[in-house]
Amino acid sequence: MQNSDKIRSYLGFAARANKIVFGTERILMKKSVPVIVLGADAMQNTAKRIKNYAERSNSPVVTLENGTIEEIFKKQNCKVVAVTDVSLANAIIENAK
Repeated sequence: MQNSDKIRSYLGFAARANKIVFGTERILMKKSVPVIVLGADAMQNTAKRIKNYAERSNSPVVTLENGTIEEIFKKQNCKVVAVTDVSLANAIIENAK
């Protein structure tokens, strides 16, 4: 069971530290990222592209059970983010279990 509040907090910390990448296209340009967070409202094609990238780059994907990336960051049409800080990424992965 996910701890949604903690995941949201860690995403906020990552944003304040400028350790976050917004959007599918920008994530796909990166060589690899420690964790990818997919919003609950992400479309099937977006989820497929991100999961294919994650398999190639050995990056874990955390899908939010409730809530969206748009709600957390107040960015329209943003369905996915990647956290580039390893310690924050590990904390997100632990709280997603």
